[in-house]
Amino acid sequence: MILLVGTLPPPVGGVSIHCQRLLVSLNDRGFKLKFLNSRDFFSNCYTFFRLGLRTKGNVVHIHVSSPIALALYVLAALILSRSEILITIHANYKRTRSFIDQFCLNIAIVFASKVFVLNKSSYEEIIRMNKAAILSTSFIPCRVPLRGSKEYKKLSCFALSDDGERLSSFGELHLERYSKVVSTTAWKLIREKGRELYGVVEIIDLSDHFPSVLFVVSDPSGEYFDCAKSHGLCHSNVVYITQEHAFVEVLSFSDLFIRNTSTDGDATSVREALYMGVPVVATSTVDRPIGCITYKKLSRRLVYEMLFANDHLLPGNVKVASQGCETKILPREVNVLEFYDTNFMPQK
Repeated sequence: MILLVGTLPPPVGGVSIHCQRLLVSLNDRGFKLKFLNSRDFFSNCYTFFRLGLRTKGNVVHIHVSSPIALALYVLAALILSRSEILITIHANYKRTRSFIDQFCLNIAIVFASKVFVLNKSSYEEIIRMNKAAILSTSFIPCRVPLRGSKEYKKLSCFALSDDGERLSSFGELHLERYSKVVSTTAWKLIREKGRELYGVVEIIDLSDHFPSVLFVVSDPSGEYFDCAKSHGLCHSNVVYITQEHAFVEVLSFSDLFIRNTSTDGDATSVREALYMGVPVVATSTVDRPIGCITYKKLSRRLVYEMLFANDHLLPGNVKVASQGCETKILPREVNVLEFYDTNFMPQK
């Protein structure tokens, strides 16, 4: 039995999307599994206890962002379930944390059976504490339903433009009016160390210099729209998608995706864009996948040259992770589904 502990959309975020796709993929592969909502700690502890009484050789895979909750889950599962404990560290290990958060994160890492780590710099730190750490990727491709199908209709959403106009579908974005489309995404407005974590406001500022380009902000919380309004950042070529939606739909008509974060783990949106052949530029705060162009500071020149110019014109603070625009597995990087197939594949 495999117990997956985490959250599912809504809200839409990197962790919840990963859990959803992992759950579906493992189920398709024939694994016997159960999903536990990480918000129900005491109920889940009882499930661990019952599982431990019945059988051995189970797996508990924990996807929890809070270091304190992660440590509690690891210790509870270790004591109660007699299972192999897997954890995925979705954030950057070097991210600034309080002493208690860092201590709890280290406890979880030390006592876990396996630790999936999503970038190289974090892996180099964590492998010193747990020799079973695995450099991995959280990306699992999305299966986009066919246009016109019942499943596809469920992806419809409302977009909110900067002037407050409510749109009923992606089709009302009037893409024909623009020469290019730039997209970015953030599940929530978060501030860290005095800076807006996802750097969306900085992208909105740049949009004023590109009147022929449509900037689409995937903003399911609606908080960025409110922030832009309150700061007077009203541009007619900026649209906010403020309800739950499938971001792959935005990528399907994007010419460039920007990931302007001040810290990161293994961003699903970056992997998704590369997988779909959309050029990606992202901050160099963490290691990025092959094909992603990284920069130290986002600039108008970089955006212009990614949209309209040739690669050899890229400014000096920009580098390409590798040639080509596709998602490939880096050396020593393990796909989580391959790990399950190799280690826990059910016998037929």
